[in-house]
Amino acid sequence: MRVLLAGPDFEENLSIRYLASSLQAKRHEASLAVFNSADDVEAVAEQAGEAEIVGLSVCFQSRAQEFLTLARRIKQLHPGKLIVAGGHYASCAAQPLLEHHSELDIIVTRVFNAPRAMVFEAMTKPELLKRWMGPRGWSLIASEIDLRVGGRWRSVLRSAEGKEMGMSGVYREIDPPERIVSTEAYDDYPSETVNTLLLREENGKTTFTCTILYPSKDVRDAVIASGMEHGAAECYDRLAEVLHARAGLPAESKA
Repeated sequence: MRVLLAGPDFEENLSIRYLASSLQAKRHEASLAVFNSADDVEAVAEQAGEAEIVGLSVCFQSRAQEFLTLARRIKQLHPGKLIVAGGHYASCAAQPLLEHHSELDIIVTRVFNAPRAMVFEAMTKPELLKRWMGPRGWSLIASEIDLRVGGRWRSVLRSAEGKEMGMSGVYREIDPPERIVSTEAYDDYPSETVNTLLLREENGKTTFTCTILYPSKDVRDAVIASGMEHGAAECYDRLAEVLHARAGLPAESKA
């Protein structure tokens, strides 16, 4: 059997290298295809034609959509090809991080492999927020939380280049560890949103849903166009890693 394994950074991806070695030990033909960016789609899709099975190692949610693009391209070039997705974020490639139900909202959804109380704590304690809040390359340098109805919160992010981005809001509703409603406004932008966070636990996994209500469709669309989905995905990748480290569990998946 000929198997092609596609994924990023094979020098550090020990699990997929071990899988390739195991397949080869059982006299299967296993080859590796480096897939580090969308620029690699065509080359990997062409290489997939020589394999009976294609395995995709989806290691980061922020890149899940690139793997979905690759899978679709393989299907176009090689109809009927068997494609198997694995890795912590394999299910992320089947559904986008952001959705919307009206012209004014964005709905962010993730499933974390951790109990609800732990997720709630990681989202409301400054010492934990500083470990994951912000895209990769950014750090949370200030976090103030007065977790009560009418209480205020404030966060300041700093990029590797020294750029700072501040945001703040007021808590309107709090029902721990299930629900928080708060406002959010960035220092450099006049618009304010109302964010409703819901946490649902089932079988030890927690579904996180955040509905962000914008003042207008134009503001909502500008946020989407700014690359919010990629930045949010990286934030929640980092949160999954923090939860993994605290609970000793597999990182997470997305419903």
